[in-house]
Amino acid sequence: MSDPKQSCPKCGYEIGKLLYCTPLKTNRYYCPNCGIKIQERCMKCGTWLTLIERHCQKCGLKNPFYHKLAG
Repeated sequence: MSDPKQSCPKCGYEIGKLLYCTPLKTNRYYCPNCGIKIQERCMKCGTWLTLIERHCQKCGLKNPFYHKLAG
């Protein structure tokens, strides 16, 4: 089984590896290809979220950055 990858939701650039449902394994906050911000802090608990996470893994709050990107 190959490691799943996480890609920029805007341009598709491969950012880093995901291990099942774990957070992004990188210290990048912006896509190196298109410059979009790819991580934000949860407004409730401060956990780092990526733009492809619908909810915070720690507290369950909806990720407003995901919904803004998804339309």
